[in-house]
Amino acid sequence: MKTIQNANTELLHHLFDWKRKNGQLIRFSIERGEEKWVLSFFSVNHTEQDKHVFATFEGKNHDELNKWVLDVLVSYQSSLH
Repeated sequence: MKTIQNANTELLHHLFDWKRKNGQLIRFSIERGEEKWVLSFFSVNHTEQDKHVFATFEGKNHDELNKWVLDVLVSYQSSLH
């Protein structure tokens, strides 16, 4: 699992595109792990409740991960226009 500092956001944007083009919704969760906090990106289908985790990252705390994920999502949304 990579830290957010080592994340490849360009690759993450490509994954977002791929998931969206396949009609899937992109979600994320932030949970406390044993030693660090973990951010997981997952996709869900409109017709199914099963989720597919496609990327995970670790960080120091919830606030750090929350700020980073919001920055990534805003950057991705901006790239669509």
